[in-house]
Amino acid sequence: MTLRVLHIYKKEYRNTQQYYLGSVKDIRSRTEYFHERGIVHEEFIISGKFFSPFDFERASSQIKDHYDAVIMEMTFSPYLLRILRKITPNAILMVRSHNAELFHRIHWALAQGASPTALRFLFQAIKNFVLDIFCAKLSDFILSISPWEADRYWKRIASPGKVKYVPFFLPNSYVKELRHDDKKRKLCVHLGSGLNNPLIADATKNFLSAVKSLDSDFADWEFMATGAAPPYVAGVSAPIQWIGVIPDPYRVLRSAKAMALLSDYGMGVKTKIVEAALARCFIILPKILYNRQPDEIRPYCIPIDLKCKGYFAKALVRSCIEFPAGDPNLLLRRKAFAVLDNVMGMAYKRKKRASEPAAA
Repeated sequence: MTLRVLHIYKKEYRNTQQYYLGSVKDIRSRTEYFHERGIVHEEFIISGKFFSPFDFERASSQIKDHYDAVIMEMTFSPYLLRILRKITPNAILMVRSHNAELFHRIHWALAQGASPTALRFLFQAIKNFVLDIFCAKLSDFILSISPWEADRYWKRIASPGKVKYVPFFLPNSYVKELRHDDKKRKLCVHLGSGLNNPLIADATKNFLSAVKSLDSDFADWEFMATGAAPPYVAGVSAPIQWIGVIPDPYRVLRSAKAMALLSDYGMGVKTKIVEAALARCFIILPKILYNRQPDEIRPYCIPIDLKCKGYFAKALVRSCIEFPAGDPNLLLRRKAFAVLDNVMGMAYKRKKRASEPAAA
């Protein structure tokens, strides 16, 4: 008896230019799970940011009552969950949360600073929070991306039994690309993004300030930044090398001793943290962000206080020690597979009961 799963996500995540986007990597980890477990899966692609009338027509005609489970990536449409409940009533409905949306959008507003744009982000926070609440109500399970969000966010707006922590892990197709050099050099990198947002801009600003605060004792260090440059980067001089948007961001991690992610803001999981650990780069990050990391990742992190002078310098010194042994991605992958196995096991039992002949 074979399980059949419907996997739903937005069209933008099929864009090859978004290959290294965190959400894309997370979605592909579900695909890897389906392939490895031999689960038949089909994809339903949403055309825009939200469920449209065009998508409704497609869903009504294309989605059939033969799915045992449905995974919807992100809490963008409670309405779609209502439709799925009618079309395929026996399926287990799951929603993958990529961020605790209320906190995440408030962080966008805080990072933006007082402005009309920040006000717009606050309205977005309220709107997305409502979507989170209704998706939690209408689904069978919420698949939280982080343990912090599972305990402190989702279990407060949904029945705790509905909330499953399914950690992010880097799919094997990406792991194969992420080699590391045995000879690391004194290089600290800041990984930006092709699309700027207030969270990236805040981390960039703090990275520039941290490097500027160093004295001549760190003259033998190199500092590199990638991604679309915010306006205030114009005129940045050595020792920071700004290389902009690059097709392969992994190449800057291979020879680096450290990666700096210097912002208190942002929820969900920063996938670049897992990637840095696999590339044997220490991750320098604020204490508040460190406290939200899974236990598997913490040995590779160096937490600092952004407000205390000298902490960044001490973190660079610490990054020169021997890198800890272990494979955090493998541990996260096993944990994610175990939780998904449990949920799919429920779907299998439900399907088996439905196929059994009714008692006379």
